[in-house]
Amino acid sequence: FYGVVKDEAELRSIGVRELNLKIKELGLGEVELKNLKAARRLVKNRGYSKQKREQTLLSNQMMTDEKDKYEQEITRMLEQMSIRATEKEMTNSMLTDMESYFLEKSGIKMTYDGEDWK
Repeated sequence: FYGVVKDEAELRSIGVRELNLKIKELGLGEVELKNLKAARRLVKNRGYSKQKREQTLLSNQMMTDEKDKYEQEITRMLEQMSIRATEKEMTNSMLTDMESYFLEKSGIKMTYDGEDWK
């Protein structure tokens, strides 16, 4: 890198002002200056691309984790709904049996059509 910086990491991290000062101190020619700035852009663009890929991977992982959490919650809620539906059926059956029993004991003749007593 024409003696301005020692490696890509330094080229990526060095500030523009500091880079320009070093270039002035070394008195680089126009071609070397153009090549150095192109190399800096390339290194910085690679860094931006890598950072974006990492952010995307992290974001995808977070969304997958959140989706899994919601799927587990939905499964738990469906199981609870099933339990409550079974409890409701049992309660309704017990109520119907109790109503039939008390009607029979009282001597009242009524029938249940699934919705109402007649």
